[in-house]
Amino acid sequence: WFLAESRDAAWGLTAIMVVAGLILIRFSLRLSELFEESILIRHEKGRLVFQLERALAETESAQRTRLRFLAAASHDLLQPVHALMLLSGLLQTASPERQPELGARIRMTAESVEAMFRGILELARMDAGTLHAQRRVVALAPICHAVQAAYEARCHDRDLKLNVACPDNLAAWGDPALLDRVLRNLVDNAVKFTQTGSVAVTCSAHDHQVNILIT
Repeated sequence: WFLAESRDAAWGLTAIMVVAGLILIRFSLRLSELFEESILIRHEKGRLVFQLERALAETESAQRTRLRFLAAASHDLLQPVHALMLLSGLLQTASPERQPELGARIRMTAESVEAMFRGILELARMDAGTLHAQRRVVALAPICHAVQAAYEARCHDRDLKLNVACPDNLAAWGDPALLDRVLRNLVDNAVKFTQTGSVAVTCSAHDHQVNILIT
């Protein structure tokens, strides 16, 4: 106002400065919004990258678990198949008195192979998200004897004895397929890390609970 030649020029200059100020304020607000959006986008991008890396890690872990399971299942299948071949050879040369016993053991070993194939199918169901525990009363003796039949040949090759002690009337509440899988894993580890002597599977009941001891 002091430097203006006239009052009209001062008012004009004031109007220009007000308009320019409003434009600068609007521009600064928009610039601030863009800056905040860029920060949010960067944080969101970082979060998505983290989630993607975690999902990839979980997928790789699940894939490794499946591969280990399939490798273990393939290894486990060799045991009852070997036992079937051994028992079939013994059946051909066995006396008539021993043939019923060998036939029962062959049938039990075949059931063990069937249980292993069910475990592989359950893995596919697990991947599909359709596997759920089917709990019911499970007789433990058939499961224990099936595991014994599956691992007898392997123990024989390593000069080990596999002893199973399970009362015929002993039962538990659970999923038979999953229980069979857990018991096989435990026996497999016991046989794998036992150098000499024997592996024993002992089942007992106490206070309405069933105890399965592998030594």
